[in-house]
Amino acid sequence: MGVESQNIPVLKPGIDMARSSDPQPELDETGRKLYEDARNSIVKIVSDKDKTGTGFLIEDGSKLITTARAVLDSREHFAVGPDGKRYKAEIEKLDDLHDLAVLRLQKGAIAGTKALELGSSKELEEDQKLYTFSIPTKANDAYVSPGYGRGIMSPIQLLATMDPNIGRKLMMKGFTMDMQEQMEARAMLGRPLFETKTHIQRGGGGGPMLDESGKVVAITQLSNGVDATLGKTLSSPVEAAQMLLDKGGKFDVSYKASAEPWAEEFKKTVADNKMVAAGSALVVGGMGYAGYLGLNRYPLIGGGALAGHGLMKFTSDATNFLSSSDSKDSLKYGLASAADLSTFAGGVMTFVPKVRGIGMILAAGGIAGRAATDFIQNHWVVDEFKRKDGSARPPASFDKLIGS
Repeated sequence: MGVESQNIPVLKPGIDMARSSDPQPELDETGRKLYEDARNSIVKIVSDKDKTGTGFLIEDGSKLITTARAVLDSREHFAVGPDGKRYKAEIEKLDDLHDLAVLRLQKGAIAGTKALELGSSKELEEDQKLYTFSIPTKANDAYVSPGYGRGIMSPIQLLATMDPNIGRKLMMKGFTMDMQEQMEARAMLGRPLFETKTHIQRGGGGGPMLDESGKVVAITQLSNGVDATLGKTLSSPVEAAQMLLDKGGKFDVSYKASAEPWAEEFKKTVADNKMVAAGSALVVGGMGYAGYLGLNRYPLIGGGALAGHGLMKFTSDATNFLSSSDSKDSLKYGLASAADLSTFAGGVMTFVPKVRGIGMILAAGGIAGRAATDFIQNHWVVDEFKRKDGSARPPASFDKLIGS
């Protein structure tokens, strides 16, 4: 189904994500058609560090391109599809100096989506019409920002317009780097990017910039966030992404299944030192007994706390269950939601003296069951990240370089 033109979400300098009946920035007929064609090709990138970025599907729809900084320093990566569900993704190729990454969707292409075609940036001209697509951090839908090409600018030039002291700060940081790290920093900050009169907000990096034919000509990287009226965005030419696809990155990334961090740590403790693990279990048991005594003495307070805890956990677990696209996630969060309801019901029952004992058993079973679900290995996390040349140097990070 097409999108009503007056309802197309548009980003424009000086206007904060206007949509629906709000005043809409002008979008021409080409932009409307491109939005309808491309909206289901744009995905939101989310990590376990609550970082977000934008990506777009390529090839057969099972892969996507985004920025490297959207996935670096995170162990778990997801692509949020147009259906609102999270799809597990893993890093296939990464170029830290050009701040680009190719991710592969673990379960293949997302139903109802299509891939974008990579074009060429070599024929772009000044003031040529371009359309930038992105999903800001605070949004769930793709936005489009119509604009124009302007020229070439490096990241350090844009940063200087935002912070006049950036040069001095980077020089001071250079004293803590070795020679190789300094060379990489200079390459990252000095690389030529397209300067365009379009607009992105936080979370929009990694989105595609399309020409009037609907082909990707660039990938958004940076925006001047100091003065929104400037609408100045820098983007990597699509050739940098094509080179990454053709030649591969400098890193090998392997993944493994994992449970919740505390559960993995406890399993490791059991394997390494059973006495410490037993002691920890005894401490938890003692805390449970203390809670039992307190509940008997102050049933309204204790029961209310149990009911509130169960309801709070249920809200989170049920949301994860409904947005699940993976069988292990569905199992984990389905069982967790049932355990949360048991805790809630048990807490409510403790208000009534005649069924207080049954309520305590239900609540205790719910809490224990909820803890047990944490041992289900439903996470797909980075196991090892290493350079192909065997060196131990980590990837260059734009965020760490500029201190964000």
